[in-house]
Amino acid sequence: RRTLVNALAEARFPAPQKLIAWGRLIVAAQMLEDEQRTADGVARILDFPSGSAFRNTCQRYLGATPHEIRANGGASWVVEIFLKEVRRGGR
Repeated sequence: RRTLVNALAEARFPAPQKLIAWGRLIVAAQMLEDEQRTADGVARILDFPSGSAFRNTCQRYLGATPHEIRANGGASWVVEIFLKEVRRGGR
């Protein structure tokens, strides 16, 4: 574990748990591109404890609601934000 954490830090990536959260957000954003999917449905599929927990994660990492993620371009928008975070040292 220590080796992984150190390698990620050296590459300026977030810690493993945060990297997993970013990955889940990217997948969620891709799912939200389908306008038939609801935020609660995406939360269930990705095993968030609740729709509220999913929305809180969106706010914490992206400063956006699921609706705003969809409106801003979905997964490509989330990846863009993730890469900006990595460039400035990660979260």
